[in-house]
Amino acid sequence: MIVIGIVWVLSVVLFRTYATVSQITFRLQSEKNVMGEVFSFSQILQNISEKSSIDYTKYTSLEATKWFVDTLYLTGEEWALALFTTGNCIDPNLGITGFSAEVSADPCILVLQREWMKDISLTQSTIVQLSRVKFKVIPRESNESVLQSENTEHVFLKLQHPGFWMFLTVYSPSFSSLEWTRRVVLPFQQFYSLK
Repeated sequence: MIVIGIVWVLSVVLFRTYATVSQITFRLQSEKNVMGEVFSFSQILQNISEKSSIDYTKYTSLEATKWFVDTLYLTGEEWALALFTTGNCIDPNLGITGFSAEVSADPCILVLQREWMKDISLTQSTIVQLSRVKFKVIPRESNESVLQSENTEHVFLKLQHPGFWMFLTVYSPSFSSLEWTRRVVLPFQQFYSLK
């Protein structure tokens, strides 16, 4: 009887250990998938930004929006492109608990659009879900015009190299704030310097 009790206790401990290891493995795999996807589109954007500049002709009132835009327009020597999100994008301010059927049916995708070419999806909806992307355009003025200006309040900001900030939140597709194994979320922001 004592042997049966010991075997039962050991089997319960072994089963719980297996369940915990399985949960940790699932969580780590989800984090690995999210980080891999972020690294992938981040590298692509870094490569593009090294050969691009912002196409200011596509914007009408950057100062009114404090230089924040939903679509980033870039030009290079041989191309003009736009970067934006499409689909049902998540509002990161809402404190979501999981994804609705609408989000799952038409997921948010980061898209690179080139003139006269098919749109290129930079993210895979089976690997990550996204919030709507925001870009902050960092303008560049010549150093001479800034230093000769009477308004020297924001000189440091204007002397920076031109570029853009990218802000978005990346979620695993099985995200649930109610379960720690599925609560994989990565707030992402990165600065990209332009030529």
